Amino acid sequence: MLGKTAKDIEKLKIERQQLIVKLNAQKTVAMDINKITTLLQHFDLIFDNADFELQKKLLHSLIKEIHIKKADDINDRLDESIILQFSDSDLEEYTGKPYEVICDTVHSS
Repeated sequence: MLGKTAKDIEKLKIERQQLIVKLNAQKTVAMDINKITTLLQHFDLIFDNADFELQKKLLHSLIKEIHIKKADDINDRLDESIILQFSDSDLEEYTGKPYEVICDTVHSS
């Protein structure tokens, strides 16, 4: 009986630790509108001074999905749509006005 209780306690400790890890991961992914606004206002400076891993995290914090058009020639594979981590209504609610996403073309060398 005591051995079973000890095993149950150990199992619950492991489950608790797994839940803590999941919770912390969710906290780091979820960004409030103030953080998004600050990040966007200073994105060039932050991104240019970040190492590769932080650059990936920054992009993942803003971009949820990128859909690419299918094409046989790689040069014809263009972005079809980019889905952001936040919605239009999130930004409009915060700023009080609609917004427009504008991006430059990126060319690889």
